[in-house]
Amino acid sequence: MVVSLVKEELPMNINEFRSMFPDEEVCRQYLERTIWHQGRSCPHCKCRKSWMLSGPSTRKGLYECAECSRQFTVTTKTPLHSTKLPIRTWLMAMYFMVNSSKGVSSVFLAKWLGVRQKTAWKVGHAVRALMELHGDAIAPLEGVVELDEKYLGGKPRFVQGVTNLRGKGTKKSCIHVAVKRKGEVKAAVVPGDSYSDLVFRVAQVVSPDAHLMTDQLPTYKAICKGYAVHDSVNHDPSLFR
Repeated sequence: MVVSLVKEELPMNINEFRSMFPDEEVCRQYLERTIWHQGRSCPHCKCRKSWMLSGPSTRKGLYECAECSRQFTVTTKTPLHSTKLPIRTWLMAMYFMVNSSKGVSSVFLAKWLGVRQKTAWKVGHAVRALMELHGDAIAPLEGVVELDEKYLGGKPRFVQGVTNLRGKGTKKSCIHVAVKRKGEVKAAVVPGDSYSDLVFRVAQVVSPDAHLMTDQLPTYKAICKGYAVHDSVNHDPSLFR
């Protein structure tokens, strides 16, 4: 939810980002409004009654639950739990990641955030964990939605006399991607590209009223019968010769 709202609300201009989030207090309040949009709740027991703690040695944004008496902040039990980085750095990382059409490497993210590459790598994984945690809880994709799958993984080690298979014949992970035209992207690791592997995934992230665009994988022909419109594209290279 945090990442999606960052994508919807943040302007594309980095100068406007800095103006919108000038200091840590503004960033913390934004995160609280986003995560606790239905009211503040204790991450330990889900109680909705709590109070803010104050004092010269108490950090800002610390609360105590009225039910279990445990203390918490907006980042407790999230991928940002116990982070030593400023919340502003996290929001900036989200900004760069959701506004990059081809993804951001940890090397470049480290330069932009002013942190070490190892730190940027951990931040990137935490942000992706937030996407996975909250992405499917948001309304399903509507309008024109493109579906596709991709096999990702390292190149097999060379062994003389051994021919390594490509694509579906490898042991690489299958990533399913659903993209709303000029909008949100939802991706997840799936077992494969068979009907049983994809039918529930598509139903989970795509509205039945959507106009689906796919390639000519037979699996999609069967899955898309339950949707408003389905068009497919033939990617056979021989057609373009």
